[in-house]
Amino acid sequence: MLSTRQGIISAFIGTAISLLNAIIQFLTMYWLLQKFGTEFNGFVKLVSSFSALISTSESALGIAATILMIKPLVNNDWISANEIYSTTKKYFKKAALIDMILVIALCLVYPLYAGVASNGSLLSLSSWQNMGLNLINGTKVNYIELALIAFLFGFKNFVTCYWFTVYETIISADNKNSVRRVVILFSDLLINGLFFYLLSIDSIKPVITFIPIILYGPIKGLMIYFYVRKNYVWLKYYKDFNSFRLLSTKKKISTSKLGASILLNTDIIITAIILGLQVSSVLSLYLVVAVNTRLIMTNFIISFREFFVILVTKRGRINWDSYIKYELYTYLIAAFTFINMSILSPYFVSSLYGDLAYNSLTATINQDANMQALNFMFYSPYFSLVYGLITALIIMSDAQMTLIQAKGRYSEVSKFQNILGITYIVIVPIITFLIVSTKAGGINYLVAGILTMYILKLAFSVVRYSYLWLYVWKYVTYNSRKKNVLNNFLVLILPSIMMTLTNIFVFNKKFSIVESTANGSSVLILVGLFFAAIFGSMLMLVLLAYCITPYIMNGIFKNFPIVNRILFAKVKAERKRRLEEYGVRVEDIVDNSNKISQVMADIEENITLNDITIDENISDEAVSEAIYVIRGK
Repeated sequence: MLSTRQGIISAFIGTAISLLNAIIQFLTMYWLLQKFGTEFNGFVKLVSSFSALISTSESALGIAATILMIKPLVNNDWISANEIYSTTKKYFKKAALIDMILVIALCLVYPLYAGVASNGSLLSLSSWQNMGLNLINGTKVNYIELALIAFLFGFKNFVTCYWFTVYETIISADNKNSVRRVVILFSDLLINGLFFYLLSIDSIKPVITFIPIILYGPIKGLMIYFYVRKNYVWLKYYKDFNSFRLLSTKKKISTSKLGASILLNTDIIITAIILGLQVSSVLSLYLVVAVNTRLIMTNFIISFREFFVILVTKRGRINWDSYIKYELYTYLIAAFTFINMSILSPYFVSSLYGDLAYNSLTATINQDANMQALNFMFYSPYFSLVYGLITALIIMSDAQMTLIQAKGRYSEVSKFQNILGITYIVIVPIITFLIVSTKAGGINYLVAGILTMYILKLAFSVVRYSYLWLYVWKYVTYNSRKKNVLNNFLVLILPSIMMTLTNIFVFNKKFSIVESTANGSSVLILVGLFFAAIFGSMLMLVLLAYCITPYIMNGIFKNFPIVNRILFAKVKAERKRRLEEYGVRVEDIVDNSNKISQVMADIEENITLNDITIDENISDEAVSEAIYVIRGK
């Protein structure tokens, strides 16, 4: 059960799923825009966000159940495992029902608002009479169809949460997360393939194209359910079982995630309120690429959470030498993400959505300022540099939180993170509002507001990571020392600085973002730049890491499954060669342990307690013989 191999496999499968989801989002947005228009695409994007509310019940409860289930599984304590399983199942159902009520209410209200607002003012009678969304082909989607589409998105997550998510936590706790992710990958391919097929049919009603979504939960859930029932025969639901520790842990995790959620997920809200809906719309197009990139790279970190939980369960703390390898690994992932996001994001965002964003900002009230904001986010390398730094810090912070959650100390870091999040949500909007309202920077006042907001977010992210690193150094690892800390930090900083300078003074001079992404430009330029950035940064990071920390890199490299298998085969061949030198054939060495065990199991104990007789002739006055002890000088 304690194996890095499972974590590595899970990381690669999780990356494949995130990459697939990113591709699906790009294709979905493109085809919805092409087939139905911008209004319908915006509606789908928002109702999918509403449906994500149902998954909030899974987050803290799922993590708590996974962490607490690991120890009973390691110790074969099926009573405690069933107690956690029964409690988790019960509360998943309660949370799903509560969240479903909220989602249904939102799905009934928002289609009403969208259908009326798209035809004029909410106070106009004609808007209510012509309620619905106008499509690009001249037809209209009425309120009932809009409500059904919204309901399909919400019901998808309800089915999974109510019946099947509890079984996913058992697989994750047993470090078999790769099985779960293979099932998710298969379900995604099947359902989205069917969705894209229906979308390709001409003159099909929009609501029909989204019907396959309702099949996602049952298909994924049933496969996981049958796997768990087959491999965990001891599993049994007890209605009266109630784990107080699980509920308190869930509450602590929910509290600990509040500050981080505020810090990470309020960009669009602040932008929409302070900078305007036009800028927030452009930013959302950029975040489609940026957030999916972050999710892909984060898989390489969180996939090892179960491994570290098991490690901490067995040893109490993490050895410093093991931690320093993990830290170097996370630094390599963070540096790789920063380099490629800062270089590639402007090219791909502008090529995918540049024309769409430009058309949406024409004829707006602040057209000149909005265009400057568009140019800064899409056609300049500096916004991607700032956002890439924030993303790298988020990945490194998630790595520290993985260890803290494994140790079970999440509640102790929640207070600081919550204070940080509340401070952020108070200070950042105020300062950004002052910058925008005073029009600092003239026509570039929106650019100044965006830059201010994200530089402040960067500063708060640095404070958060520094606190988490110090906490792990003090409470999660033992024999903590300064050894290799500076070396790991140099592996993070040096490649990032070198590639940043190369990006600004080489790539952007030779391959202009505006020219490379304009209509009629060659796609080969983007493809070549993509592979050059990916493989160039990968090679630089590995070589520099080997130059600075060769011992740690060897330890990381040997744990990869393919390398580990090659080394094991090499050791086995060397052992065989040494034995043959002494005239011993490996084929003659027979392991008879199984036969001995079988023979011992077949021995029947013929003598029982009933067969032992007591001598009835023992006298009641019998006195035990004296015992003499001989002592020497």
